[in-house]
Amino acid sequence: MPRQDRPSTNTRKYLLWLFLGIGAVGVILGTLQVLPGIRTGEKEIAAELVLTGLPEGLISMHPPVKVIGARVKGPAALLAGLAEKQVTCTLNLAGMAPGMTSLPIAAEHFGLSPQLQVTAITPTSVTLRIKAADQKTLPVYIAIAGKPAAGYTVIDTFAVPGKVTVSGPEKQLSGMERVMTKPIFIEGIADSAKRETALDLPPGVRVIGLDKALVADIRIGEKTDRRTFTNIRIIARGTGYTAVFSPPDITLEVEGPANTLAQLNQTADITASVDLQGIKPGAYVKRASISLPLSITLVKAEPELFTVSVSKKATPAHTSAGAGAPQ
Repeated sequence: MPRQDRPSTNTRKYLLWLFLGIGAVGVILGTLQVLPGIRTGEKEIAAELVLTGLPEGLISMHPPVKVIGARVKGPAALLAGLAEKQVTCTLNLAGMAPGMTSLPIAAEHFGLSPQLQVTAITPTSVTLRIKAADQKTLPVYIAIAGKPAAGYTVIDTFAVPGKVTVSGPEKQLSGMERVMTKPIFIEGIADSAKRETALDLPPGVRVIGLDKALVADIRIGEKTDRRTFTNIRIIARGTGYTAVFSPPDITLEVEGPANTLAQLNQTADITASVDLQGIKPGAYVKRASISLPLSITLVKAEPELFTVSVSKKATPAHTSAGAGAPQ
């Protein structure tokens, strides 16, 4: 009979310790997985009362309580997590009619994990007064945040629609004369813009009958300014005679875009002249004609009338000028 080799004593000890080590590791891992589920406890929580689903046109008067207390039992790890989030107690008011109503509070209203058990609730019910909301139609005003680009300003703002109907408690609506939008940021813009926006309504007030987004139309334009130019000489046009003006110059106050005014050149961009076409020698009272760039408008001219003396002594050029002619 052939000889059968058997494991040595040392080999058998090594295998034994190996199996024992593997088993110990399994037990430890299993224990770590089971322990959190085994440790249980109880915790008192305070949940904010939230009312939802109230039919349009109805309001709920202030409930007697705003916080619902509860005792919760379950795994310690889950209980610890409750301290890190805001727990709410939500009651759905869909289908409610005007009048007094008492709503029971149950565990499912807290929206907790199925592994947590609500063992006590305080109070166990909430009594609400449901009534028809007051209504008021108010104009919409656009709230602006920030400033346009340098040299530009907000010319006007419009809301589409310009009025909305809001509903809410009479006490809230009585002091409302208009409805503001949420602030619209316009920092650095130089062009008009249209933005969809929302209304900034106080608590308990809501808009009704608005079936599409509210649009804010913001008109941006160049900032206007005024500037005064002095000692502008009067020019005689359309005559070969000598013309002398008294006074010889005019002062102009003009208005226009601030950026354009800042770059306006008094000599190149502004002229003041009197048309003497067909005028015979003599003394006359005339009004000056002012020529300005298209975007600039005349506000005031001083003086408005001039005395011009026309003499037969001709100048070399066809267009003659008086003592006030440009150098």
